[in-house]
Amino acid sequence: MGRSAIALVACACARAATLEVRLEGGHLVVAHKDAVYEVAPSHDVYSCSWADLSSIKGGATIDQIERAIEPASVLSFYHHISLYMCNSDVRPDRAHAAGEPFDCLVRPTFSGCERQLFTWGAGMERFEMPPGTGFILPRLAILQVHVKHPSLDGEPIEVAASLSGLRLRLSAPDVKPFQYFQLGPHFGMLSVPPRAPRYKVGAVCAESCIRQALRQAKVEFFEVIAIRQHMHLLGSAA
Repeated sequence: MGRSAIALVACACARAATLEVRLEGGHLVVAHKDAVYEVAPSHDVYSCSWADLSSIKGGATIDQIERAIEPASVLSFYHHISLYMCNSDVRPDRAHAAGEPFDCLVRPTFSGCERQLFTWGAGMERFEMPPGTGFILPRLAILQVHVKHPSLDGEPIEVAASLSGLRLRLSAPDVKPFQYFQLGPHFGMLSVPPRAPRYKVGAVCAESCIRQALRQAKVEFFEVIAIRQHMHLLGSAA
């Protein structure tokens, strides 16, 4: 289906990609199609696309999410894939309105699209919501794909993929809608000694931080449905 890596690349960017939004049975696929990610050792690729989901039946919710990455041989190059929700009054940037990928280091910076609907991370399998619940399907979203170099040195590479995105299972609109948000330490607050064979890390979500998160999300309470350990690029599982 595609090459996994080729050397002699000058930049960290994505090219030759289009955004694909298609219904596949009871699933909605939102993904970059036929992308070539040019990755350098010190410069990961963060590639975004506007995703117009307004043609999907109104009121639909999402009760299952999994990665949509093909071929399987390139899976190890992916760090995360996120889908950011946009407010109803947001309009796509004209330069990229047709779904053309654009660079978006770390996260999209468009006002009104800061909230994550969901993020798939390396090592994560299929995610399912509790029975009778689902995420609200936004009318407009931003897909973000983060592709990383396998080492801190070496030659730049190309990662060619026929599909890079998420597969969302749509459910009936009569389920209890949920909004996804994360609680955890900010970048820079976690420090692990180098070459430590074992190191215990503790984190506390202060009451003031939780109140602020609820205000920003415009909700009155939350329910913990999953706990995920993620070390970004700081380590790997033993």
